[in-house]
Amino acid sequence: MRRKNDFIVYTLRKALVNYYLGKTVEIKIDRPIGSSHPKYSDLIYPVNYGYIPGVLGGDGEELDVYLLGIDNPVKNYIARIIGIIHRHNDIEDKLVAAPEGINFTKTEIKKILHFQEQYYKSDIEIIPPYKFISKKVINKGWSGDKKYCVITDDGIKYLLRITPKEKSANRENMFRIQKQLASLDVSMCKPVELGKCKEGIYILQTWIDGKDAEEIIPHLTNSEQYYYGLEAGKMLKIIHSIPAPKNHPDWEFRFNAKMDSKIKMYNECHIKFDGAKDMISYMNSNRHLLANRPQTFQHGDYHIGNMMIEKNKIVIIDFDRYDFGDPWEEFNRIVFCVQISPMFASGIINGYFDNKVPFKFWKLLALYISSNTLSSIPWAIKFGESEVNTMLNQAKNIMNWYNNMQNPIPTWYRDIVIK
Repeated sequence: MRRKNDFIVYTLRKALVNYYLGKTVEIKIDRPIGSSHPKYSDLIYPVNYGYIPGVLGGDGEELDVYLLGIDNPVKNYIARIIGIIHRHNDIEDKLVAAPEGINFTKTEIKKILHFQEQYYKSDIEIIPPYKFISKKVINKGWSGDKKYCVITDDGIKYLLRITPKEKSANRENMFRIQKQLASLDVSMCKPVELGKCKEGIYILQTWIDGKDAEEIIPHLTNSEQYYYGLEAGKMLKIIHSIPAPKNHPDWEFRFNAKMDSKIKMYNECHIKFDGAKDMISYMNSNRHLLANRPQTFQHGDYHIGNMMIEKNKIVIIDFDRYDFGDPWEEFNRIVFCVQISPMFASGIINGYFDNKVPFKFWKLLALYISSNTLSSIPWAIKFGESEVNTMLNQAKNIMNWYNNMQNPIPTWYRDIVIK
């Protein structure tokens, strides 16, 4: 009779933890990162550790959960159960959770939880990884990531990006912010899963079944180009709603140092362009505009080349150069939009500012574009003569837009109000 009872208890215990694998739950953290074990003061928790309120585990207490992928202490967290620690010499099992979409391998989980699980004999069960039945290389972009169009065994198409280990330090943070942006209804390539592989860190994203915006926009009417620009500008405003981390380095100090570096790069470069002295003079005369600028999340490369059109809607892609800084600096790439469609570029600005563009924006934008232009020449040299000529022509156009830096409002801008 005792054996039968033990078997029933064991079966119910396993059924309980197995039920939660893959589920999203709210976790109450009672032992946050940095806290010590209530009985063994020398055991310090390197992860957040808590329980699912109201759910009893094998020991008669609430079901315990390790929370991975969060680097700071938290009190409560909604996360997905990605694994189970099946203990063989204990009366309870442990759940392993992580933020939505983030996964860890068995080896990683074992290493992270060794501080406490070393005292038990156990096996680790995790959510089975996606199985790809098709994998096609995508040869586009400048990021250095390997990109593939993949199809899973259930017939769903995804974008798979693999970032080399040496460049993967910020990918988990990028993934979390992309999740946040997706929840704000930004039309974008949405993050599905993040994990580690032999080559580095991979991110699985939704597949955009559309075409590159830079191929579509030029063939549309002026009003259609403008409306797509308005859409892109409104989305950029949402992207900038995410604030920079607290205690982020001061923007005025950071960007002044960046300008000094770019001026030095240009002065030491053997290739020059007409108007560079005017640009440098403008930059030096307007450094005061950098004071007290707000800082937010930045896409990092926001222009028409990182946009697609799917079902008549703009979709934003490639967040891999994300940063934090003055949101208005994000417009420094608008020169690439202007080369394709001045109407589209005007729409971005008017959509962002709801047709009320402050004059200070124009002055700062001229400064940011000048800074970028100076460094574009030294940057282009390693890519060959063709890329250098492209940047030289771009510098010439910019000088014409700004009348040799005499007018901060560029000549291509169209102040259109649609009622």
